[in-house]
Amino acid sequence: PITVHELEAFIQSSVSSSTINDDEDDNSIEVETFVKTEIIEKLLNKLSAKSSKHKFLINYNLIFEKNENENKINLKNIVGNLWDSERDGYITLTHGIGSKISCILNLNWIYIG
Repeated sequence: PITVHELEAFIQSSVSSSTINDDEDDNSIEVETFVKTEIIEKLLNKLSAKSSKHKFLINYNLIFEKNENENKINLKNIVGNLWDSERDGYITLTHGIGSKISCILNLNWIYIG
């Protein structure tokens, strides 16, 4: 229902229009709201319009850069699936919001006929 290139272009367009100030120490609520409304909801609406024969699931991980004195994080995300590889699928993308926030987007789709 969507190619990696289309998804990357959508994310790039969304992030480039962001007014998030990543210099603030605690902007996590602002970032979460932006991701929910400007990326997840708009992406789901776009996907819904493209295909009524699929269900979509988006999992979004936000990784905030820590100060040098705080613990560094090591994030691993492992997913398993059992599906029809001809009709179902997933895309995982990484990108940033500003210079201090890394993001991992997992988009899954399941064909429902």
